Amino acid sequence: MTTTIQKYRHQVEASVESVSFLSDDLVQISLITPEISQAAKPGQFLMARIGNEIDPLLNRPFSIHYADNETLIQLLVKVIGPVTSKISTLQAGETINLLGPLGHGFPMPKDSPVCLVGGGVGAAPLLFLAKCIQDVQPKTTIQVLLGTRNRQEAEGLAGEFEKLGLIPRLSTDDGSLGHHGVIGDLLHDLPEAQQPTMVYTCGPHPMLASIASICRENHWPCYVSMETMMGCGISACLSCAVPAAHSEKTYLHVCKNGPVFKAEELQW
Repeated sequence: MTTTIQKYRHQVEASVESVSFLSDDLVQISLITPEISQAAKPGQFLMARIGNEIDPLLNRPFSIHYADNETLIQLLVKVIGPVTSKISTLQAGETINLLGPLGHGFPMPKDSPVCLVGGGVGAAPLLFLAKCIQDVQPKTTIQVLLGTRNRQEAEGLAGEFEKLGLIPRLSTDDGSLGHHGVIGDLLHDLPEAQQPTMVYTCGPHPMLASIASICRENHWPCYVSMETMMGCGISACLSCAVPAAHSEKTYLHVCKNGPVFKAEELQW
């Protein structure tokens, strides 16, 4: 597996096609990079930097939000610091340096239905996953649950899934749209006829822990994509360690062993 990832890793200068805001601080950036688009698998990630500036010194990890498997990829970026702020101001024709695709992605489902559960910007890898499931297994029923802070963020993210013909169920922290509460409530309360054969999820750690617990109680296989900061993306800096569930491995590394894990592999 490691050999395969090494073989298809590319370091490229990608050209910006467009930048659009899905909410006040959630940005979708489209990049032209055939090498990465054609190699990418759902759940993998990239390390990105702008130009050759020393500050910030390290690249930043971003999930692959979408890839057309030809020339185009998309990243979903939450504007929270200097790097993401710079990305949000890029113009068409400017460039960004990328290393990827990196990591192990999501496995394809064997049965239907499946459920994709995203929290905020954690929805990023799930759009690409949904697109790939539709392409490879068009008969698979896909349910999408999205948890966000507010209506604007919910509508922006939901609109991307709606382009694939999927209508997400929504929860918002402020109750401005959909269920007023956490996204785990929607998964827990799924009617028996809609209960999934597999759950895929990405989002903040507390949300992932809750989703993993619900899946364990219901005996649903669950794959989680871990969000964590890292310095290199290639298992050199060891900064992305997460506690393992089994005693033979105290820690796993998100860049090398993930970012996608079976939920039972991790200590919650």
